[in-house]
Amino acid sequence: MQDLQALRRAFAELTPYGALLEVAMLVASLSIAYALVWLLRGARRGEVRSIWFGARLYDGVLFPLAALLAGVMLRWALKEVLPVGLLRLAVPILTALAVIRISVQVLRTAFPHSTLVRRLEHAGYRNLVLRTHAELDLEDQGAVRAFFAQEKPEYVVL
Repeated sequence: MQDLQALRRAFAELTPYGALLEVAMLVASLSIAYALVWLLRGARRGEVRSIWFGARLYDGVLFPLAALLAGVMLRWALKEVLPVGLLRLAVPILTALAVIRISVQVLRTAFPHSTLVRRLEHAGYRNLVLRTHAELDLEDQGAVRAFFAQEKPEYVVL
């Protein structure tokens, strides 16, 4: 119930001039975040994507974190000058974006083969036999022979 009242209060505080100023500030904070990531990425454009930078400037974790930081700083700086209804709504949205981006990047790094598995399952392959390195050491020839004898796979993808 409190959240609904806070949302109503945030909408009530929006004035045409204030909302326009806040939108301009949000665009500025996103532009600053984009420029910061672009500058920090610099010579790494050709490298393999990382958790911080991603394949594109806005794919990594750094962009939403920089946008969140800029949004929080703007909200803090403007709260004495004008009601910050839109920024009060934008900061939780930017927080959610940052949490989602961090989760996606960490999962992508932790499970790099999951895209291949999803595509194979989507293509109709249902009998996938997956083993981690801890479950099957490919350097142990005896373990590999036993695995092949037991599972009898039709195709093998390493």
